Formats: sequence, C-alpha cells, structure tokens
Amino acid sequence: MADKDKDPRSFKFKRNAWKKAVSNTAHVKRLGESSTRNAAPPKVRTSFKGANAKVAVEGAEGSPRKPEGALETFEEAYEVAMARANEQVLQLRDTNVQRSFADEVSFMAENLMARSAWAPFVALMALFLGLVAIFGGLWFLGLKYEVNYGTSLKSFEQGTPSGVHDDDGALDSLFEALTSNAAQYESLMDELASIKTATGASRRLKGVRPRESGFRTQIASTMGYNSLHEAIWYSVQLLAAGGVDDSIPDLTALRVIYFLGLLSGLVVFAILVGFITDGVTTFMESLNEGKTKVVTAGHTLVLGTNEATPRLVAQIAHMRRAQTQCNSSFRQKYLGIGIHPPSTSVAVAPVVVMTNTKEKAEMKEKLAEGLASRGIEEDEMVMGRDLMVRVGDSTSTHDLMRVSADTALNILIMMTERDDEERDASGGKIQNGATLRTILALRHVLFTSANDSPTRNIVIQLARPCKHMASATFCDDGGRRLIRPMDLSLFMNSLIFACAAQEGLAHVLMMLLDAEGFSFKRRKAHLFCGGVIGKTIGDCDDMLEKGAVIGVMPTNWGGEDVPPGMGLAPDMDYVVKRGDLIIFVSDTISPPPSSAHEDGSATADVEAAKLLEPAEGFDTPHASMQALICGWRPVWTDESKRLRARIEQITLGMGAGSALYFLNAVPEDLFKRLIEVECGFSAATFSDGKAGWATAQGVELRHVPGDAADQDDLEPLVHAISFDVAIVLGSQARAAGDALSPANMDTRVLDILLLLRHVHATSPNPNKYLHVIGENNVDETAMLALAPRTKDSLNKPPDFINTQAIYARALTLTLAYPAIYPAIAELFDDGNSGASVRLVRAARYLPLHVELKWNVVQARVIAGPRGHEDSHLFRRICIAILTADNNKIIIDLANDDVRSYCDTDRLVVIERKV
Repeated sequence: MADKDKDPRSFKFKRNAWKKAVSNTAHVKRLGESSTRNAAPPKVRTSFKGANAKVAVEGAEGSPRKPEGALETFEEAYEVAMARANEQVLQLRDTNVQRSFADEVSFMAENLMARSAWAPFVALMALFLGLVAIFGGLWFLGLKYEVNYGTSLKSFEQGTPSGVHDDDGALDSLFEALTSNAAQYESLMDELASIKTATGASRRLKGVRPRESGFRTQIASTMGYNSLHEAIWYSVQLLAAGGVDDSIPDLTALRVIYFLGLLSGLVVFAILVGFITDGVTTFMESLNEGKTKVVTAGHTLVLGTNEATPRLVAQIAHMRRAQTQCNSSFRQKYLGIGIHPPSTSVAVAPVVVMTNTKEKAEMKEKLAEGLASRGIEEDEMVMGRDLMVRVGDSTSTHDLMRVSADTALNILIMMTERDDEERDASGGKIQNGATLRTILALRHVLFTSANDSPTRNIVIQLARPCKHMASATFCDDGGRRLIRPMDLSLFMNSLIFACAAQEGLAHVLMMLLDAEGFSFKRRKAHLFCGGVIGKTIGDCDDMLEKGAVIGVMPTNWGGEDVPPGMGLAPDMDYVVKRGDLIIFVSDTISPPPSSAHEDGSATADVEAAKLLEPAEGFDTPHASMQALICGWRPVWTDESKRLRARIEQITLGMGAGSALYFLNAVPEDLFKRLIEVECGFSAATFSDGKAGWATAQGVELRHVPGDAADQDDLEPLVHAISFDVAIVLGSQARAAGDALSPANMDTRVLDILLLLRHVHATSPNPNKYLHVIGENNVDETAMLALAPRTKDSLNKPPDFINTQAIYARALTLTLAYPAIYPAIAELFDDGNSGASVRLVRAARYLPLHVELKWNVVQARVIAGPRGHEDSHLFRRICIAILTADNNKIIIDLANDDVRSYCDTDRLVVIERKV
C-alpha cells in the first residue's frame, strides 16, 4: 500500500496530490478574504509536476494600489456619477433593484439548490418535522386543558342570582327518556317546559364544567393525553395520512387543532407530491435527453454522427446476426456445446453512439429507420441493450468520461459534419478541426483515467487529408498502433474514375465490404475450417467449399505496410503459422471444411487449367473512348498530383483516338497551369484545330469552361461529341461559389443527370449507350437518379458510387478487424503497389462457351493467361463472376460447380503486383 502511495503513476498518488492542491487553494482563498479591501485579489496558480503540487500566490500581500497617471480618484468618480444621475441613488430611480425579504429568501434558496439537488427535499422534511412538533404539542396541551378547564355541552348554570345548580339530575333524566322513547316526545317537551317555568329563568352554558367521571374518562382515553410522545405520534399520523377519526371528543378546540393539522398535512404532502412529480419528470426528461452515464466496459463507442452512422450501425447489426446464426443449433443455443467464438468483439459488444448535432429521440428514430430499412429486426439490435444513444460533446473530456470512453474496447470517430462547420466558419483555414480536438481529448482521457483502459482500436474517419494527424496518434502498451486514420475521400475519387473503365466495380466493392452475405471476413488459423496451421494458402483455399481465401496477416503486426508474401493476394505457397489470421470471402464466419480436396481432385484441376486457351489475345488493344467529366474537385486545385493520378487512371484503359473532356467553372488560365505546369502534360493542337493537352498514350485532354447544370453549356457539347462515359461530380470549382452541403451536392447530381438525359435524347445519336457514373451522399439519391434512356440502358441504372454506404462498410470492417487493416487499406490506397480489385474479361483467360469447373477457372487465373504466365510478376485470386445482365454477381460457387462463359462475362480478380 505504501508503494502505491509513492508511485506517481498510481491513482491513489494522483488523488492525494489533488487533495493537497485543493487544501492549499482553500488556504489561499482564506488569505485573500482576510486581506484589506484595497489589496489586489490573490491569483492562484496550481501546477502538478512529479510528486509536488505547488500553489503560488501573487498579490496577496502588500500596500494598497495607488492611482497611476491620469486615473481619477474615487471622489471624482463619485461626483461625476451622481451628477449624471441628477443626485439620485439608483434605488430611488429604479425600484426593481431594491432588495426585499423575499429577494433574500429566493437568493438563499437558489444557493442551497445550487449546492445540492436534495435541498428542496431537505427543506420540506424540516417543515414537516416542525409541523409535527407544533401540532403534537398543541394536541397534548389541548387535552390537558379540556380535562381541567374546558367547556362541555353537559354543564349548565341556572340564571338566578343565587346560582342554583341542577344537582337533582332532573334534566339528565329527561334527556335519557327522550332518546329512549321517541313516542313520548311531545309529553316530554311539555314536562321540560314546566320545569323551566318552575326555575324562573332560562339556562345557559357555563364556562366552568363539572368534573363528571364518565366524560373525564372519555378525554383521558383519547390518544395523546397520557404523554407528549403519543401526541407527537398522533400529529404525525394526522399530517401524513390525513385520515378521519370519529373518536375525537366533542370539543371545539381539539377539532380545530385536528382540522388545522389535517389541512397542513394536505398542503405539505401536496408540495411533496409536486416535488416528486417534478423530480420524476426531470429524471425522465434527463433520460430522454441522453445525459446519463454509461456504466459498462468493453463496448464499442461511436463519437459523432453523420449520414453514414445509420449504415454503420446496420453493418454491426449484420455482424451480430452472423454470430447468432453460426450458433443457432439447439446444442449451441441452449446447451452451450460447440459454440463458435466471435471473430470480433464488435459482433457481441453493446454499441454506444454519442452525438451533439441531434436530440436523442431524433437520433434513435434515425437509427431505428436505418436498421429497419436493411432488414434488421428489433430483437436483433435492441435499443437500450445492444444500442445506446447519448447526447454530448465528443471534444469534451467530461462527456467522454460520461460514456466511459476510458473503458471502451473499440472507438470510432465520425466528426466530419462538425469538421465541415469549422472549416466553413474559418474560411477554409481549419481542416478536420473537430476530429483533432476529439483525438486530443480522447488521448487525455485514456492516459489520465484511473481505470486500466482496454481500448485496442481507434478508427478515425477523415473528410480530407491531414498530414499532421500522425502527431496526435499513439500506440498501446504493447507498441502496436492504436489509432488508424482513414481518408476515404481519396479512395472515393479513385473509385469513381476506376468505374469509368470498369463498369460495375462499385457494385462489387459494395458487396465485398458488406457485413451481410458473401463478404470479407477473417478467422484465426486454428479456428478456420477446423485448423489450417502448417498448410499452404493454396491448401486453405481448397478446404473452403464456397468462397475463396484471399489473404493472410499476422495477429500482432504493428507496421503500416503488409509483410512480404502476406496481405491480400498472398503467396499461394505461404505456410500458415500459429497466430496468423486467414482473410477469406464467405457467407459465414465459421465455414465448414470441405473434404473434396482430399481425393486429389485439386491437383487434377490445376493440370486441367494449364490446357485452357483464352478466347481473346493478351495484347488486344483498348477501344477508343470519349469521356466527359462534369464538375471539379477543389482538392485538385490544392494538390495537382491527385489530379494527375485521376487522369492517368482513367486514360490507362483508353485506346487511340480517345479524348477526356472537362466541363467546369475553373478559370482557363488556372486550368492551363494545373494541367501543363503542375501535372506535366504537354500542350497540343488537335485535328479539329482546337488546343489542348495530350497524355503519353496520346489521349486528348480538353477543357470546356462552363457549368454542367446549365443547358446552354452542356447541350452543345453532348450534341457535338458522342460520349461513351460521363462522370458526374457533386462538387464544383471554388470560382463557381461556396462549397455545397451534402444534400445540395446530391441535388446538383440529380439535376445534371436529368439534364444529361434530356440533351442526350435530342442528340444525333440518342440510341448509343452512355455509361453514367455518379456519386451520392444521401442514400435515397441513388434510387431517385435517372440515367440517359437508351435501348441498352433500360435495365442498367446509373453506376452510382454510394459514398456513405462505402464509408460505413469500410469503417465497420476496420473497426471490427484492426489486425487486417493494413491489408484492407490497400484497396483504398491510390498507389499501384498494393492489392486492388479488378474486373477482367473472361475471354482473356478462358475459352468461351465451354463448361468449366470453378476450381479450374481459379487455377487458370492464378497462373495467368496461357502463353503469358506472369505469376512471378502478379499474384491473382479469382473470387466471383460478373455477368452482363444487370451486373449480377455470382459468388456462391462451390469448387466443383460447372458453367460456361460468354463474351460479356467478367471475372472479379484481386490482383497484386509483386
């Protein structure tokens, strides 16, 4: 225990240092209060350094400060102020500033409530106890008084001067006879009248009562007569219950006390009910506001929200469903036998979403709609158990502690919307500002919390590149990377241009990144297909009945790059070691092993694949293509190398006579400088006499100033050029105006697509198929978009890049499987050295219209086209078939499945350059 007190890293040491600092600060405060009125107020500076907590006081002592220079004295200032006020003090001119007793009570009450939320209840309890004491005492004294000096309806005094009393009891006898025999009422009344006449005077109540033994016994038997304790208890019952007791003596004073006690009790408890109602209402409102603390550990924490958040939560729900389905048998579900462990903690841990851009009810409704629209039942992702919503500021350490950020296992930062707000507010000077503040606050929480943080993965969504992000990142206690920034904007730009040459690529990537169905998954080597330690990657692929093994990664790899021979499209001869992670494409996280490879058929399939002759030559030239780019990325102006990368990407698949047209609002001199000076493309004059630029492959680059959303700019160009591809961007050049919001960008895309549909229908070649590629930030945009209507495009919608869906799926994959992040990140990399997904014509590898086993096709792709075997230069793995009809993906193929291929079929291949 003593060692912990001296260890500066221990929580107890920090707590003791904090207490010492607070004590010293309080002492300084007392010093300041004891100083003279003219002394300067003390300034407290508290600092922690090692084991010492220093408190420095400045200005706590010394002589009174003197006016300096031309400062006016107190008397001069007073005279000036009173002259301005016509010699009247403020209280006479404004009665609202006068302080009354009610103001003092309100001030004291507010201060008490500010100190403690229990102050109203404490005050009410004090009032109740005071009333109990008052009414209990009054009840006790009232009973004593009535016994000795009280009045009675049974005591009468004759009105004669001699004071003759009714000692013979004649009147009592008459009363008893009256009550016992109602039939003799008239005669008794006459007898009573005669007695009154005989006495000579009327009777009246007397202030002094005879001490009849029967009546005295009745009072003595009343609760509260014997002791003050009983009177207090009677008062408590009266004030608390407000009941009616018919045993109360027929005495006015006691009944008045009883009534006042009853009334006071009703008032007090009415106030108490009001307090309780208000407290319960406030508590329920606080629950609805999402301000309560999250008391859990090992959860998945999402900080911030944007358009991709509902999709991300849906992806996590799909992972939970997959985990439930693989353990759905009776012995697994009810007996706990043979349970498959989860492949990721994200699939079983609760999810906590914290937002400050929406109310809790609004966020819950949005998440519920997102889950329902993707087929997630309410019992699969239960609100309040599996999914929790809190409202708070992710940049505040206080709010981070409120959602237990220090005990979260996986954390995702999605602050892109606030980043955009800060960027717009600063005129573009601050980039990723809210994200950086969140990282720094999270860093402080994780390192200063007394809890041992289990956090092992922090994923950051970046809307824009951030070169200094690495300065805020850190590692865990094992030296592994803890923070993984993901700038998906670069990948989205690359994907849009890649889809121009590979139609349907976005659809393929959406499927592979999805957590539902056939998609990327990973499993430890000893759990995959019953254990594959000691086997090669090729053997592992044969053991998988449906799907494909596409990669391998070590468990504790802390580097940013993929280890040699590993990652996606690994060396097929790599021998799996203990601790390796198998990356595969399948519809289940625990695929059963296949026994088909044990009969030697795999070797026969490899030999059969060597004999396949491709239907298409390997050196078939690319076709000529006319491409139109509508819009502009502002980042291309800031980073011209990204513009050059996009141009090289799209022109790589273009043949001779191809041209790339840019229709945007970028000034001509700026566009010329970017293309010619910064990107390095040479200027050229083309056959039609117009100037432009040319790539190394001879593709023409042309700039058309204007706005694609303006018919006067778009229509002449579409009528003059028969385009094959049109890329529609939602963003525009800065010269066209301020940056658009995500919703406005989608509206712009829809507007350009509709205009393109109109002008294409009136063009000289309206029946030519136009491949349209668009982007959307809102999910519904893809469903609303209309492509140019041609005969070939009736069943082909626009090739939309669903930005938010890809963001959500890529982030979920990285959050769930951080160990394979370097391998998956290569798919989002703009370079050519990593792995990539490509769509290759089947005719380049296979003969057409010949039935082939799927295992044979995969073996042929691994070896490369016959006559051009380049497995030593490229590593390829075929995972699916993309057909021409509606871009249908066939991926659930078993090794022995047989089908034939036509000219329009394409193979989905993961390729890596060695």
